Amino acid sequence: MNTASPIQNCFGQSEGILASAAYAANPKQMLALCSVKRKLSKNSTLMHEEDKVKHVYEVVSGTVKTSKLLTDGRRQIIGFFSVGDIIGLPVEFAAFYSIEAVTQATILCYPITQLHTVMGQSDDLRKLVFNRIHCELEKHIEHMISLGRKRPKERIATFLLDYHNKRVDMGFADHVIELPMSRVDISDYLGLTQETVCRVLSHFKRQAIITAKNSHEITVLDLSSLQRVAQSSVFH
Repeated sequence: MNTASPIQNCFGQSEGILASAAYAANPKQMLALCSVKRKLSKNSTLMHEEDKVKHVYEVVSGTVKTSKLLTDGRRQIIGFFSVGDIIGLPVEFAAFYSIEAVTQATILCYPITQLHTVMGQSDDLRKLVFNRIHCELEKHIEHMISLGRKRPKERIATFLLDYHNKRVDMGFADHVIELPMSRVDISDYLGLTQETVCRVLSHFKRQAIITAKNSHEITVLDLSSLQRVAQSSVFH
């Protein structure tokens, strides 16, 4: 299995959302919040299940995924994380998931002990961290509902809308969705087979809801229809 490249010290840098929040409150706090940068190659592993978690991670480039291996050998992908996303809690524990790179990625690693110190001194950083935790929990709850109550086409429509809405939030208005992950990854995230994912996407194409330039770039042609499918009643 590929592994991540060695850690490189980046002390004193102001790169990253967490470090920037600490710096905005008090430049001297940057000395206390020292991150290290890790560059990951595609499919490499940042953290394994059962590893002792000593860092909170921030994605500054590329895409990574969290996943858990089930007792029967199947894999459940828990989430995908891209630029600006925070992974983990400011609490040391034995990891119940692994972190792997979907693409080449750059990760900032913040030691939890240092993060605790600076959070105690910076209201802005503390609010930012807890806001990110809240948003991540909300996203996981929505995903649990999707897995438990939505039909395959509704899950896939919701997945596409999530990526579409994220691009809109970033200022893009072209209705293009970039999906760096494989169809296998998507199926493991949505609790579906790869064949089902491909069949539903083909159905959306025939209905002129989407079109695909390739397996990683989809354009939404009919946003209203995609929203109607995603927002179908989750209770059947």
